[in-house]
Amino acid sequence: MASPGLICPVGYAKACSQTAGGTATGIGRMQFSLIPSETAVGCCPSGFNCVINGNNVQTCTSIVASYETVELASCVSSSFGSTTNLGIPAAETVSSEVSSLTELVVQAPMIDIRWRPQDLTAAGMGTLTSLSAAATNSGTSSGSTSSATVTPAPGLDTSAEIAIGVTIPVVVLALLAAVFAFWRRRRRVQRRLPAGEVAYQYEVVKGHSEDAAPAELRGRPLYEMEYLPAAQEMEGRTSQGGERHELAGDDPK
Repeated sequence: MASPGLICPVGYAKACSQTAGGTATGIGRMQFSLIPSETAVGCCPSGFNCVINGNNVQTCTSIVASYETVELASCVSSSFGSTTNLGIPAAETVSSEVSSLTELVVQAPMIDIRWRPQDLTAAGMGTLTSLSAAATNSGTSSGSTSSATVTPAPGLDTSAEIAIGVTIPVVVLALLAAVFAFWRRRRRVQRRLPAGEVAYQYEVVKGHSEDAAPAELRGRPLYEMEYLPAAQEMEGRTSQGGERHELAGDDPK
């Protein structure tokens, strides 16, 4: 028994089913009791039916009638042996007595799968038109495969929705914080300057304040003064023997 189980194994198909508190279909009853809200499906090989045998064990059976052929396989020491085809009717020898075999009952193990509504949510499945029928059609017949018709649930599961719900607000808040920080710093710079002025940044020069621009030389060219010999004081006498006197420093009136 597989619980939770949603589809039959490959090579098997739905042969019977039962819901908790309801009647069984395809079988008198399931061997194992169901818990509330549980659904059980009996999976059998294609062409087999669900039965409860004389030992009160659920199993799958198929009846091979006259003019039909069944493939039989032999096992030796738990290993697969040879196969042979048996046609019905067939002659059967038991205790040296030969009899005609007109019907053959073949048995196969039944796979019991079960689920509850919460199992569908956990598996990411939505409402199914008939999950029992879908689970049954997953088997194969004569080597051909078919898949269960399961309608995917719209949207995302709960964990994905929670992750998205947490991530988006965090990203939005981070972007808003970055925009606010940029706006606040820009506004702080604008407050320091009178209207119409532009802020310049200068390299800090020793002896100047951090916000002061270093002084520059005037833009007009400078020239070196012409070299003149040092002035000499004239002698105090004249060639005629008279003396010379220096004028007073006062301005003439």
